[in-house]
Amino acid sequence: MNDDERLRRGVFIVSRTAHYERLLLPFLMLVIAAIACRCGGKIDSPDVVCQRTSKSAKASVLPANADACIQFVTARCGEPVRLGAQIINMTPDEIMSYEECTNAAAAEFAQTGGKPQPLPISTPQTSVVVVQPQRVSCDAFRLTSPLMGMANGTQTFFWDPLPDATGYRIQILENGTVLATFEAAADQTNVTGDVSSGRIGGLFDLVVRAQALKNGNVVCSAEYPQLRAANAPAVENPVAPPVNTCGNATCEASENSSSCASDCFCGNFTCDAGEDRFTCGQDCGG
Repeated sequence: MNDDERLRRGVFIVSRTAHYERLLLPFLMLVIAAIACRCGGKIDSPDVVCQRTSKSAKASVLPANADACIQFVTARCGEPVRLGAQIINMTPDEIMSYEECTNAAAAEFAQTGGKPQPLPISTPQTSVVVVQPQRVSCDAFRLTSPLMGMANGTQTFFWDPLPDATGYRIQILENGTVLATFEAAADQTNVTGDVSSGRIGGLFDLVVRAQALKNGNVVCSAEYPQLRAANAPAVENPVAPPVNTCGNATCEASENSSSCASDCFCGNFTCDAGEDRFTCGQDCGG
């Protein structure tokens, strides 16, 4: 092979190589773009999202125009970098988040027209602390007297005190009805009252209720059935014995000449009992 043939073959190889390079250049650019792209996915643009939302959503305020919706969505979510229809700067998770953002923004625009909405006013919650009342033990408090019946008159009631009590009360009841109430101070362990039938009424089968108080409230209460004594029998006024009046120079109605001759005699100028005009005419006008 001479020099001319070698030259022609070299020129052919070079030209063929340049031809292949021109054919491979677009392919290489696509490969480079695919390498640079991290996902190669597609995503709806804000105008598509706004159009779809305005048709499907039951919006109370529809967008005045598409541009306002697109600006609202783009300001809220941004705009991805595209290479044609491909997204080249977002991962699949980022694309999903972007779609959620654009859909939510378009729906919000359809409802509000893009106007800022006032923040809800939160009402502060008031916590209520319920304090349970302290349980009081009534074991120490009890009536000690009377326990076997009451007098029908003045009666003194005794009890064992309750620690921290601020007062005491004794009540007399008949069939649930209070007939009498006697109050006592915190430092007292007895109280006296008139429980006679003439004073408070009632019959004989009664109940004594003993109560311990704290700041006016009943904290302990116990009831004791009691029989009240019968009424004392009425005493009739006694008849005074007759007074011996013999000798007082007056013939009393109970006297006569036989029982008291010094007072009752004929001639005393009084017509005494047992005398008449026949027996003593000078005294009786005979």
